[in-house]
Amino acid sequence: MRRKQIVLLVAVIGVILAGCGKQMEPALSEEPIDCGGATMAAKREFESRFADYQDLEITECATVVRTNDDNRFIVQFKYTSDDVDGEYGFELEKTETGLFNIIQQGEKITADNLVNE
Repeated sequence: MRRKQIVLLVAVIGVILAGCGKQMEPALSEEPIDCGGATMAAKREFESRFADYQDLEITECATVVRTNDDNRFIVQFKYTSDDVDGEYGFELEKTETGLFNIIQQGEKITADNLVNE
């Protein structure tokens, strides 16, 4: 009888713990924001700027957009190469014609740039 109670208790604790740590899904905007153009413009500039690096590989790409102004983007790349590993970011602005202008770029360009404005 005692073993059945222990097994039941372990099962209940397992179910309780399975529900812990689940995150609430963020609310989606009604209109999707197209980040693809900003990401592609940043990637072209990144590849041009780092063309001399040996075995350059982008290991991570993050795109952030301002929620109250969907014309401002931060695209940040993490990269590795034979020369050096690092992070490099771009702040871009979408023009009225739909193209993307690079406002600034560098190692210190991160999502914090949009948050702190």
